[in-house]
Amino acid sequence: MSEQTPALSLPLLMPSQAQKHVTHNEALMLLDMVVQLTVEGHQESDPPSEPSLGARYILGAAPTGDWAGHAGEIALWDGYLWRFLLPRPGWRADITATGQSLRYSGSAWEAVLPELQNLPHLGIATAADNTNRLAVSARATLLTHAGAGHQLKLNKSAPGDTASLLFQTGWEGRAEMGTGGSDDFSIKVSADGSSWQEALHIDRSTGQVSLPQGSPNLRERLNAPRSYYVRSDGSDSNSGQSDSAAGAFLTLQHAVDLALTLDNGPHEVRIEVGPGSYGEDLQIAGGLPGSGALRITGDVANPAMVSLSRISCSAGARVALAGLELSGADALLAESGAWVALADLRFTGSGAGITATSAELACAGADLYLGSGLSALAQLRGHARLLAAGGTFTLGTGITWGGAQAGGLDLSGFCHADLTGVSFAGDTAGCTGPRYALAQNAILDSGGAGASFVPGSQNGITSSGGQFL
Repeated sequence: MSEQTPALSLPLLMPSQAQKHVTHNEALMLLDMVVQLTVEGHQESDPPSEPSLGARYILGAAPTGDWAGHAGEIALWDGYLWRFLLPRPGWRADITATGQSLRYSGSAWEAVLPELQNLPHLGIATAADNTNRLAVSARATLLTHAGAGHQLKLNKSAPGDTASLLFQTGWEGRAEMGTGGSDDFSIKVSADGSSWQEALHIDRSTGQVSLPQGSPNLRERLNAPRSYYVRSDGSDSNSGQSDSAAGAFLTLQHAVDLALTLDNGPHEVRIEVGPGSYGEDLQIAGGLPGSGALRITGDVANPAMVSLSRISCSAGARVALAGLELSGADALLAESGAWVALADLRFTGSGAGITATSAELACAGADLYLGSGLSALAQLRGHARLLAAGGTFTLGTGITWGGAQAGGLDLSGFCHADLTGVSFAGDTAGCTGPRYALAQNAILDSGGAGASFVPGSQNGITSSGGQFL
């Protein structure tokens, strides 16, 4: 018969044993050491100077003093001396001060992790509740990869529910981003936590981005050509996108300014101008960012029905003009890298119909009307170009070239005017003054039509390398 129990090695009473109480008390002492095992410390090395009665410790790898030679064992102070017990695999102990649970593996005491699946709540340094089932109070929260990428997923039950990140100050919402109430993505902000403004909206189907509150620094992106309408009975407070008094703009300048804010990509932006005398001095400073053209069109069949004063194009403007009458002095100005296409225009003011500096104008195959008050068809400076091959220029009654310009075509400074195949019509016989003035390597190409090709009563003038071809 064994003298000890098989699991805890408790001493057994033997037959006819004397002083049975000694054996019984020893067994009780061993039970007192291991039952409901809670310890004052773990991995301890030095015995306390004044241990309390019944205090238990799990000793470290190199204990000292009265604990020497008992590495890894359980030590209990019985009031007189230290008792030691070697743990067995699977034994568990709790550290009194922290509540941490330990398990003996057979070679070392290891922390016991709780079952972490399907926890009702988890609070880290703060309290979780039935709404906030995971709560963390910390300076930062780190989520990192396990060798590749990392995703944070927010899943909602139905499109009408909300999946979002909410940013708060003092427990009041200040900003929120996500899919709230639909599957479209949005970002919204609040000054007080109750009134919200949607700042950005992304359509889930098209990916189209919109700014519900608007932004002066971002351009509207076009997915198709855009048309604006200008009418004498319109209003600049309208949308400009319908040809009616309630939809059209009143001024061409407003339409142009709005058009230049667009990100047009490959799409044209067209401004259709209704009949009327607008009297505007239109400024087009800059061009559309995309490859699509800006087109301003009046009445191509009867340009006199749509009248402006002047049009100035600069800063890289790219525009096509058609069906307009310009009634002001020096009515069309192009400079600073502008490119202007002309067709079916009437110049009925004074000075030069076209004035260009470091710019290009194209009216090949187009019809232009030159009114009797003009003193020059064109004045070109600073590498400007006029490409008018194959067009028809109709002259008003009794035009006199000269005045502030040196001739009907006044070119200087490496400029080039291509009038190959141009036809002059109207009162060509009544036109007087110098036909042209070419200076500083400027070139007027008539396609070999001869020196009297341009109407006028005086021969053209060439100087400083100017050439008539």
